[in-house]
Amino acid sequence: ELDWISCMVQCKKHDFVYLPEESSRKVYYLKQGLVKLGYYNESGDEIILDILKPGDVFGEIGFGKPINSQEFAQSITNDTKMCNFNILELERLFDRKPQLALRFTKKVGNQHLSLSRRLSKIIYKDSRSRLIDFFKDWI
Repeated sequence: ELDWISCMVQCKKHDFVYLPEESSRKVYYLKQGLVKLGYYNESGDEIILDILKPGDVFGEIGFGKPINSQEFAQSITNDTKMCNFNILELERLFDRKPQLALRFTKKVGNQHLSLSRRLSKIIYKDSRSRLIDFFKDWI
């Protein structure tokens, strides 16, 4: 059923998946490549929030009302592939398949926890400790 409601998207390096204030009511599942999430500050500087890897979920994962976000998503590798899902169709599927909704919630929760841990490492550790942690994580 996920295949029926999804649309496979392929992007080249530097292609935008979505732009700030774009009212795209979609959830994306990254299958191949890397995508950066970020925003532009008042000075126009790009601030990178996260680098997503295959298996990550992004987009309007909060469901609810549409949010005009300042966030963008951009492919940073060639041949980036992802599935996108219309939120309304995904909600209907979750209503019929509560186990799928639970798995999705766990996936998003784990991503959030990982991001929170990385943020706390940046805030509360010195640069040497952060560099050691970075190499341990990537190994």
